[in-house]
Amino acid sequence: MRKSRYPFSWLRLPQRVLPILPILVILSISAAACDDGGGKGGVRHAGNACDGVSACTRVGTADVDADGTADDIGLVQVAPQRWLLRVLPAGGSVGEFRFDGPATGPDEPWYGTAQVDGVPGAEIVLLTDHGAHTEWFTVLSHRDGRLVRSDPPGERPEPESGWAVDSANSGWIGYACGKQGETVTLLASASERNDDPARPEAYNEINTLYGWTDSGWRELSSRNVAYNAGDHSGEEHAGWHCDGLPVYPD
Repeated sequence: MRKSRYPFSWLRLPQRVLPILPILVILSISAAACDDGGGKGGVRHAGNACDGVSACTRVGTADVDADGTADDIGLVQVAPQRWLLRVLPAGGSVGEFRFDGPATGPDEPWYGTAQVDGVPGAEIVLLTDHGAHTEWFTVLSHRDGRLVRSDPPGERPEPESGWAVDSANSGWIGYACGKQGETVTLLASASERNDDPARPEAYNEINTLYGWTDSGWRELSSRNVAYNAGDHSGEEHAGWHCDGLPVYPD
């Protein structure tokens, strides 16, 4: 007797059902491939951070609490130059942060997300002020269910002004996110033009490397670099150099 190619359970089905089964199998596989709700390799997403909030714009998603879920992020302009950031983690409650945005410039202060410090979870970066060529940013981290401001490392006269980046004839400022072994690092570069008549149009740059510890940023090394007149190669350090962020605002 010839051996059947089908399992016995298939042979007991009515003949009119058999031609449909391959189609059902294909549809089942397609549905599984489209499922992003937790299958192996799937990306789970939180809900809508703007649900029930008028004039709210969804601006991005990022895993801010490091639970493997893309958390939803929305922005609301509550008054001229006044903004409300809303972050909805999966399975959690909405976190909010109110802040002032630039008086002029982009329509909204959203800039992006990136892993900046050594605590798992992405930071949120907002453009909060700008001048003729200097831009100031507020960096937020998700800690214990709250959005908290993260200050730049090092001693600064006005840390509340935020993270400054610059690119001009007078000098440049920038940050580069990195890693040394298991240590998360941040390279802060700042330069100024040397107006000494003996070295006109030359630049002095300070590169300070910080490493993340349980108590925050710690300086690992510092190096001074002198650029000759007309040498602007150090300007490549200006702006943000962290995955997920534009180098400089458009």
